[in-house]
Amino acid sequence: GRPMRLSTPRTALQHGIAMVYQELSGIGQLSVAENLFLGRQPLTRWGMVDWRTMQQRAREELTQLDVDVDVRQPLRNFPLVVRQLVEIARGLNSGARVLILDEPTSALSPPEAKRLFAVMQRLRERGVAQIFITHFLEDVLAICDRVTVLRDGKLVSSGPTKSFTRRTMLDQMVGQAA
Repeated sequence: GRPMRLSTPRTALQHGIAMVYQELSGIGQLSVAENLFLGRQPLTRWGMVDWRTMQQRAREELTQLDVDVDVRQPLRNFPLVVRQLVEIARGLNSGARVLILDEPTSALSPPEAKRLFAVMQRLRERGVAQIFITHFLEDVLAICDRVTVLRDGKLVSSGPTKSFTRRTMLDQMVGQAA
């Protein structure tokens, strides 16, 4: 409800905002659990990584997103949609209340995109706000509540999705009737 200037991703996280980038940032050689808790691993009272707790919490976090994988396996062993869902879980695990998704469907097959949309709907029902950045206008019409069109970094229009069509969004994006 108030303007903020966020200078770093860490500052954004401190304010409950997480980003899932188009180029996923997971580390393929590390396990799913290690990726989910990267930089925030639970520790034992002796200051060592508490592997059992980390793996259990990772399973719990991923179960909430309908992801059933062996969290001890390297992230690289899983398809793109699972790696993307692990990144979403990492953002949520950090306490995010706003999730920014940058072109999340660009490399997904239609069934994978449908799976992602189902997760996004559940997150919406849990009260997690989502900013969905994409050029796939059909995806915007299918999943979004509101549309904001930017051109050259400037606001062109914004409003409820029902007031937009693919054609009106396209015209606004290019600055003329296409």
